[in-house]
Amino acid sequence: MTTANARTRLLDYIDTPGVDPMFIVGDAAMVLRSLPSSVFDCCMTSPPYWGKCEYAEAGIGLENHYRDFIDNLVAVCAEIKRVLGRARELRDKGYYFLRYHPNGSKPSDVWDILPENSQNRKSHFAPYPKDLCRIPIMATCPEGGLVLDPFCGTGTTMAVASDLGRKSVGMYPASI
Repeated sequence: MTTANARTRLLDYIDTPGVDPMFIVGDAAMVLRSLPSSVFDCCMTSPPYWGKCEYAEAGIGLENHYRDFIDNLVAVCAEIKRVLGRARELRDKGYYFLRYHPNGSKPSDVWDILPENSQNRKSHFAPYPKDLCRIPIMATCPEGGLVLDPFCGTGTTMAVASDLGRKSVGMYPASI
C-alpha cells in the first residue's frame, strides 16, 4: 500500500479481524501526516542512522548534512506524537513515563536482553531483539490495540505485536 490511500486503508484495517501487520510504502513523515490523530496506542521504532543507510536509495538517513537528518527526524516525531492516543490516555490516568535520572539507573530500569537473530537476517545492520519490544508493547498497548513502527526495517516490532495479539502498521521507503 502507498501513501495516497493510507488513511482509508488504515481505517479499514482497524475494523478488520486478525492481527496480521499492515505495511505502508512511503516517506514516514508524509504517510503519518495523512493519518488521523490519536489512532495508535504505541510506537516502537529504530530510525535509520545518518549516513549509514546502505539498503535504500532515498529517505531519512541519506541526507547530505546531519542537520537535515535531525530536521527530518523531528518532523516524523512530531507526527508520531500527533497520531499516538494511548500515551496521553495513560498520562491522564496517572501513569508516568520514566525519564533519565541524574543519579543513574536503578537495577529494575535495566533489562537484560540477549541479542538474537531469530529471523536469520543477512543484510539489515541494526535489528533489535524481539524481547526488547515485548514489555513496551504490553505496557502501552491493550490487546487488540494498534502499534506503529514508522521505520519498520525487518519487521521485528510487527512480529512481536502480532505474537501479543496487537495489530501493527509498519512503514518503509519505496527504495528498500
